[in-house]
Amino acid sequence: MANNKGSFIVIGDFNVVWSASERLGSGFSSSPASDFNNFIFEAALVDIPMDGRKFTRMDRFGCKLSRLDRFLISEGLLDDVPNLCCFALERRWSDHCLLILKEDPIDYGPSFKMFNSWLDMDGFSEVVSNCR
Repeated sequence: MANNKGSFIVIGDFNVVWSASERLGSGFSSSPASDFNNFIFEAALVDIPMDGRKFTRMDRFGCKLSRLDRFLISEGLLDDVPNLCCFALERRWSDHCLLILKEDPIDYGPSFKMFNSWLDMDGFSEVVSNCR
């Protein structure tokens, strides 16, 4: 990837986790996690934050949980689309959750511009108070 121009999205079931916190009910091996983290760092990839669920894979008994599935994107793409997020859906037909990559624009609600000089105007605080 470093020798090619452009942006990259790497999607998959990586069969490895970043850290012990991404596993529950099964053993954690630091060597594969270290290799995985080095790959992500050297490829200049970013792991998209996941909403919806903490884990993406569950064994058939529901005892072993892991976050194996993820979207890794190039840093340049994150600059172009900064509000990307990953959403994990409910697991139904597989031992893995379906993941959706989406742009989640931040909505701060209605806004307006205000000048500091307005604070000194007679009646300004009453107007604001009456707008509640």
